Amino acid sequence: MKKLWRLMILGTFVCLFAVFAVACEENGNDDDDDDPIIEDHELAGEYEIDITNLGMPLVFYLRIDTEGNFELSSSRDYDVDKGNGTVGQSGDTYMLIYSDSTPDEPKTATFTVENDNLHFSTTLPYGASNINYMREDDDDPEIIYYLVARIYMYEAYHGQYAGGHSVVAMGSSVDYEYTMTLKPGKEYDFLSTFEMGGTVYEFTEEGTYVIEDDVFTIVPEGQEEVVGSINPDGSLTIGVQASQMGSREERDLRVTTTSEYAGTYYGYSTAAMGGMTMYDTEGTLVLDPFGGYHYTAVDALSGEVEETGTYSVDGTEITYVPDDAEEDPFTGTIENLVVTATFYKSAEGGMRGELTFYSSTVQGEFTGISTVEEVQYDAVLDLASDGTFTLVITDTEGEILNTAGDFSVVKTMMLMVVLDSPEGTFNCVVSQTGLNASIEYEGVEYGFELGK
Repeated sequence: MKKLWRLMILGTFVCLFAVFAVACEENGNDDDDDDPIIEDHELAGEYEIDITNLGMPLVFYLRIDTEGNFELSSSRDYDVDKGNGTVGQSGDTYMLIYSDSTPDEPKTATFTVENDNLHFSTTLPYGASNINYMREDDDDPEIIYYLVARIYMYEAYHGQYAGGHSVVAMGSSVDYEYTMTLKPGKEYDFLSTFEMGGTVYEFTEEGTYVIEDDVFTIVPEGQEEVVGSINPDGSLTIGVQASQMGSREERDLRVTTTSEYAGTYYGYSTAAMGGMTMYDTEGTLVLDPFGGYHYTAVDALSGEVEETGTYSVDGTEITYVPDDAEEDPFTGTIENLVVTATFYKSAEGGMRGELTFYSSTVQGEFTGISTVEEVQYDAVLDLASDGTFTLVITDTEGEILNTAGDFSVVKTMMLMVVLDSPEGTFNCVVSQTGLNASIEYEGVEYGFELGK
C-alpha cells in the first residue's frame, strides 16, 4: 500500500508539473506569477543533509527561498550547483521539482515535514547521484536510517556546551563530565562520562529543543519536557541526567569555544647523534573545548615533560600561550586531525622541537570483517603515533595480506586515512564509527568497516 501511495503521489505531482509547464508555454512567459509556488514560502530556510548513516560520510545543504525555489550544494556558499528547481505541494506532501525535470523524464523528490525538518520518502537527486531515502543498520536490521533535511533554526546557539560535577558514592568521589550539543534540526545530543571502580562509563541522551527568548526547553526522547534558561553570558542552565541511575538535576553548561579542535592527540619523536640517542619521546597533547591545552611527554632517557596553557585557532594556524610567563607564545598547525607544534622533548629542557600529533580518532587498533563470495575475511589495522601502520588481512586458512608503511590524513570530498605500503596505496574514509576501508589486493576488493 505504501508503495502504491507513493506512486500515486508521484503521478499527481508529475501531472501538476506538466500542466503548469504547458500553461506557461502557452502564455509565452516564465513569470513567477504563473508558477505554482506560494509567496513567503513556509519552508523557506536552510537545511543540512547528513547521509553518513545512509552509507556515505557526506554532508550537503539545501536552501529554499521565500518564493519556493530550491538549490542543493556541497557548501553553504552554494557556489557548486548540485540541483535546483521549485517546491510543489499537495496537502501535507511536498515535492522538489528539478529545473531539468520534464513530463517524459520527471526528476523529483517527495517529502513531508516533521518538527520543521524535511523527511524524504523517495530518492533525492544530488548532482549525478541519487541518494536513497532509507537504509537498514548493518548490525541490527531493526534500526532504520532515513534521509532527513534538518533545518538551521536557532543557529546562533548551535554548538557544544560542557559542564561537570562531583558526587561522593560508596566512600569515593565520582567525577561527571558532560557535553550537550545543539544541532540543526532542533535536535540535541547529550554525553556524560564518568569513572567508577577503574572502569569508564558513558551515558547518552538525545532529543529536541526549543528556544524562546531566554527560555531553553528540551524534550528528551520518550520523556517529558525539561525547562531551563539561557544566561546572559551564553551558558545554559538545564536539568541533566548524568547517569542511567541518576536523577535529573539542574546544572550549568558553558559554551565551548574550541570544541571543533578538542580531543587527545598522540605523537612520537626520536633523534640520534653520533650513534647516541638524544631523546626518545612519546607525547600526548590534550586540547580542551574551552581553549586550554595540556602537553605531557615521557622521554625514555630523561623522564617526564609537562606544559599547560591556552590556545587559539585561526584557519589552520594554532597559537599556544604557555602558563609559564617565561615562555613565549609559539605557533603550529592543525588540520585534518593532525597537529604540529614545537614542544620540549626532553625533561632536561634545551630547544623546543617539532612534534607531529595524530588525533585519537586515527590512532590505535581497528578491526573489521568483510565477506567476499561467501568467504569471511578479518582485518586488523594498527595506526601508530609515529605515522606508521601495520595491516593484516586473514581468512580461515591464514594471512592474505601482511603489510606496513606510512599513513597520512587528507581531505578531498571526504576525510581519509591514506595507507602507503609496498603492496599498494589503500584508502580509509573516516566516519563517525571508525574507518571505512577499501583494500584492493591481487585482483580482489575488500571492503571493511573498521572500528576500535
